[in-house]
Amino acid sequence: MLLFWQLRILPLGFPSIVHFNGDDALLLVNGSDTLDIIGVPGVDPGQSWPVDTGSTKEYTLVRKVTIDGGSTDWSVGATEWDVYPQNTWTDMGMHTSNCASSPPPSTGCTELFFSEYAEGSSNNKYIEVYNPTGSPVSLTGYTVYTSGNGGSFTNTFVMSGTLASGDVYMITTDQADPSIQAAADTSLVSLLLYTLTVMMHLSW
Repeated sequence: MLLFWQLRILPLGFPSIVHFNGDDALLLVNGSDTLDIIGVPGVDPGQSWPVDTGSTKEYTLVRKVTIDGGSTDWSVGATEWDVYPQNTWTDMGMHTSNCASSPPPSTGCTELFFSEYAEGSSNNKYIEVYNPTGSPVSLTGYTVYTSGNGGSFTNTFVMSGTLASGDVYMITTDQADPSIQAAADTSLVSLLLYTLTVMMHLSW
């Protein structure tokens, strides 16, 4: 007698915070304090949230140079981005901000915030977290969340290490364009699904 088993194997890592679509909100949290959001957590907008001339779907969003901190009110936050066509990666791995001016602004620039968001084709997706302060920041206690499909699921990424003043922490998928992965600090595992068929011959 022949018996067959099929094993479906999923490695850890998927889904992750960067396996998002335009209708998934992102949150940057320090401890119990929400510092910044993209979209509205717990709300399903349908396809996406409007952002100026574009949206959170199939566009690259770069925080305006005048922004000196995050926003937890998306009606305000949605006005704080420059919008670029999908798969525009000119500013990846860096951020231009008035916080880096000399002398620095007298207010703001005191806490990390999202500086770039790319909802590119296929797995070409990434986000960046910017340090606007004048000193290195320990990332202990900082977490990025995805609130997907109106909050029906949540993905989490616990940050670690130290982020230099004026630098960005870039997170992408391991199936993004090689140029994106080369610029990123972390590449999270994409879905790998395969079927293993086991055949066993039994006799009695």
